[in-house]
Amino acid sequence: MENGFEELYVNAKGNDGSVLSELMEVFVKDDVYNSKFPITSDRKRRYKQTEEGQKEMSEIIEKIRNEGKAEGLREGRREGRREGRREGRQEGKLETLYSLVKQGLLPLTEGALQANMSEESFQNNMNKIFPIQ
Repeated sequence: MENGFEELYVNAKGNDGSVLSELMEVFVKDDVYNSKFPITSDRKRRYKQTEEGQKEMSEIIEKIRNEGKAEGLREGRREGRREGRREGRQEGKLETLYSLVKQGLLPLTEGALQANMSEESFQNNMNKIFPIQ
């Protein structure tokens, strides 16, 4: 996909002497400061070694965690609605089949076949919804 971005995969623990290896060392090792990357080195030191930085990092992690939970809840609600619609359609189909059989417009055998049930199960379920009078 041409979107102006480029992906690069690196082994963060490998060291081939390149500038990229030096940068990865700043990310991987706790006590590394590299003057080629002063902003990254300072930021990491702040988050790792100062109380203020650790507090800020904890807040960032908590925010990300809460966003993930909220997204999970939204996805769960969407899935719940989809499942509810599927169940509703299935119930509607069954009620229609029961009604057609009860009215004599569809044979019991065909209703059970369409409902993917045995004739006995179909009959029992139909009698629960439309009791014999």
